[in-house]
Amino acid sequence: MADYVKVRDGHTSRHPTSGARHLELDHVQPYNHAHPDQGGPTSPANLASTGKRDHQTKTDRLITVTGNANHELTYRTGDGKTYPSRPHQYTDPRPEPPY
Repeated sequence: MADYVKVRDGHTSRHPTSGARHLELDHVQPYNHAHPDQGGPTSPANLASTGKRDHQTKTDRLITVTGNANHELTYRTGDGKTYPSRPHQYTDPRPEPPY
């Protein structure tokens, strides 16, 4: 699952303004260690690649993140600005000829 998430995210942080080179996986909806059935699941839809600083910013509630990581996440800052984040878009390196 970790490998899938890293590849889906293009080996970069999903945080829109991040330049992080070392990544970790972050639960979009936090995992509840005391009551796992009441928190965010450990699934590709709920995991996103982030840099350590990006992850900490969310943990400290300076930003909020919502959405489905397989499709689009929305990052919201404390002043209400929102930034979309989509999975990496891979393209075919050898597209079919147009004829």
